[in-house]
Amino acid sequence: MNHRAAIEKIVSRAVSAPSGDNSQPWEFSVSDDELFIKALPELDHPILNVEGRGTYIAIGALIENVVVASGEEGLTASVDLFPTSETAARIRFSARAAEKSPLSDAIERRHTQRGPYALSVPEDALNAIRDIKEPGVAIEIVTSREGISRIANAVSVMEEVALRTRKLHRLFFKSILWKRSDNDAGVPGLYIKTTELPPPVRAAFRVIKHWPVIRLLNKLGFARSAASANAAVYAQAGACAALLLTNTEPSDFIRAGRAMQRIWLTATASGLAAQPMAGLLYVAEYLSRSRDADFESELHLRVSDARNTIATEVRAESATIAMLLRVGVPIRPATARTARKKPVIISV
Repeated sequence: MNHRAAIEKIVSRAVSAPSGDNSQPWEFSVSDDELFIKALPELDHPILNVEGRGTYIAIGALIENVVVASGEEGLTASVDLFPTSETAARIRFSARAAEKSPLSDAIERRHTQRGPYALSVPEDALNAIRDIKEPGVAIEIVTSREGISRIANAVSVMEEVALRTRKLHRLFFKSILWKRSDNDAGVPGLYIKTTELPPPVRAAFRVIKHWPVIRLLNKLGFARSAASANAAVYAQAGACAALLLTNTEPSDFIRAGRAMQRIWLTATASGLAAQPMAGLLYVAEYLSRSRDADFESELHLRVSDARNTIATEVRAESATIAMLLRVGVPIRPATARTARKKPVIISV
């Protein structure tokens, strides 16, 4: 049976999935009853994408959206990971009675909220997250104020590293979208208003994007001060959720991405907000494999210590943390949301 039109409709919704700096690292081909997804790791941050892990998490979130959206179109989606070396996933569709998933409406409503959250989460919402199951993925939730604070301080080391390392500084500011028109067109990048920074701070970004300026300010402690300010925001959360892996094959990170998206959709459906906080973990993985001279030796040590702190808090000493999210009831609505470009779907 020809399901091509329904599959294309599903894909147009599924691309609402999150990806690092809205990189949208995917490519689609469709036949009458199959969807083929190709991963494009070259579109993601080279330092924050060791072995394509960030890309595969994004692909997993995309796949989860496809599965959730399929029932509404009267289809069942069966996922086959890496059927070939060039294809991250092949999804086969078969007809069924139309049934809307409770998470379907959350696909487009889900977004990153970088502002402050209330300090508690309704227990029923947390239990809904705890009940999520994905093969090979363990979910650890931290709700103690002390634990969340320690995680927030550890995660915020990433901001200091980004402001003190020329390579990261350049990549970060290169990814920023300053114009709303670019965001509305779905241009990959981080739209400045989604940072939830106050207007004066956003204006200051136009100055500190210049490396000589930030180097001078860092001599006055700017990078550490900025990290402390971010830590205070990160700590304003009701919970932190970590996704843990025992194995680290690409398929494991895709499954982690599916679990992450299910958590996020479940949170959205419950009136909660979420924000990924995995940058520090990705940099730590990169530095564990490279003695990159662009990173000061002190920063190597601080990144390693911060990752160890997070691992202790989420009980991941012998596991890999694939993703870390802060979750909570948002105190105010997001100032802006990130748009996606219309997917290009190739017929085969």
